[in-house]
Amino acid sequence: MMMSATNLTTEKLFDRISELLDYHDLQLSRVFLDNPRLP
Repeated sequence: MMMSATNLTTEKLFDRISELLDYHDLQLSRVFLDNPRLP
């Protein structure tokens, strides 16, 4: 019981992290597109 609960929490955490990373990548892409002279 405890193990499955831990796994579920970990899965939710990874889902959230991947969502944040996707959003971060999107913002970076937008910045690069708006400012092509940035390194």
